[in-house]
Amino acid sequence: MVSAAQDTGRHLGYGPAMLTRLKIHHFRDVVPGTELRFGPGFNVLLGVNGTGKTTLLNLISAVLRGDFSSLRGEAFAVEYELGVGLTTFSATFTATLRHEPPRTTHAPRNGPAELGESITGADRITARIHHRDPTLGEQSWLIEGGSLGLRFVRDDGKTTISQPISLTEPGLHWKLPMALYKSQESRVYQNFGFSECYRFDESLGVMAAMVGEGGDGVPGASIVVPLSELQRGTNFFGLGTFLDGEIEAGIQADLRRNPDADRFILMGASLPFLATAVAALGFVSAECWTSVSERRVRGEETELEFNRFTYVFRRKDRSFVNHEHLSYGQKRMVSFFYYLSVNFGPIVADEIVNGLHHRWIETCVEAMRGRQAFLTSQNPVLLDCLGFESAKQVAETFILCRTVEEGDATRMSWRNMPEEDAADFFEAYNVGIQYASEILRTRGWW
Repeated sequence: MVSAAQDTGRHLGYGPAMLTRLKIHHFRDVVPGTELRFGPGFNVLLGVNGTGKTTLLNLISAVLRGDFSSLRGEAFAVEYELGVGLTTFSATFTATLRHEPPRTTHAPRNGPAELGESITGADRITARIHHRDPTLGEQSWLIEGGSLGLRFVRDDGKTTISQPISLTEPGLHWKLPMALYKSQESRVYQNFGFSECYRFDESLGVMAAMVGEGGDGVPGASIVVPLSELQRGTNFFGLGTFLDGEIEAGIQADLRRNPDADRFILMGASLPFLATAVAALGFVSAECWTSVSERRVRGEETELEFNRFTYVFRRKDRSFVNHEHLSYGQKRMVSFFYYLSVNFGPIVADEIVNGLHHRWIETCVEAMRGRQAFLTSQNPVLLDCLGFESAKQVAETFILCRTVEEGDATRMSWRNMPEEDAADFFEAYNVGIQYASEILRTRGWW
């Protein structure tokens, strides 16, 4: 399944940035020095409850989005590498981030509380961008700084100074290219397709988000359309927040035809994610309904806000059901296809198979092929659907999550499957007697 965002990215000449490496110097109760490498396909986290699988998924999501705002109140130090490779372009972005939150010292003994000292938190980033394209050739940039400012040093020694940056404000990966843009070096970043890789949660958070309510860290779908500029012929893309691009395009097209309209019905056939859901769930057709939530007039300029969306499905008996009355599994399927369409980059999904029939699980796995995905599952069907062609692929796929005791402390231990274990797995898998889930379970890896 090619998402609307992916298709747009291809036309603009950029690809999604994939996470290839993550090293944790300090983060919660994770063993310091933990280093993971990720493959371009499925990356599956294995472990019992309480070993940090969701914690790792949330961290991966934060890294991919460049949004560490949820970690504002805690110290962390991580290092990661993002890469993108196209036919004519390749680039890597390697960064080490260190964040110390603000804190207040205790007041002197028997002294007034106001004598406590407030200490400002500190952010530090060291990053390197290596870039190759047929126009600019090869270039490298070193980025250093943080709370006190940024310094960009090109490989030829050219230096640019930029404004301070906060690691715990959303949009880190977009703020860095904007700084380069001001230094007229934006070409270094233009082919990076940084995306909004929110975690697809184990329940219905994404369903709440796609109808405009928001849920479990994912913002509600919404869009503000500058009607006056639209009427002047300006074309817009990407105005929406967590909004499917085809829904955004449909709203704008209808407004061009009828700028006074308040209600809109978008047919499912024009929305690829909805057409896919209709086929998978056995409906005849579907529609997306929305209306103007607020009309704001400022002088001669008018803005229209949309932040509520309803999805209506038609059954074979010609009856209709809206999204609120779908079954739990149906809601999960519809929201997953929406997630694939909205999210340009890697997939981050927690217990994706919850509530799904095995045929729907197979459909989800096929929809994810060809994209980098980070997954957890306590359901063996997902593991049995993956398929393996080499021991190398096995080693790239599985991440073993455990807890270990270090003195009086319990720490989370995360590691890639060792090569010898991957070879053992693949040998057993090739025999064809046991399913993948059985091999993992009988050998104590899952």
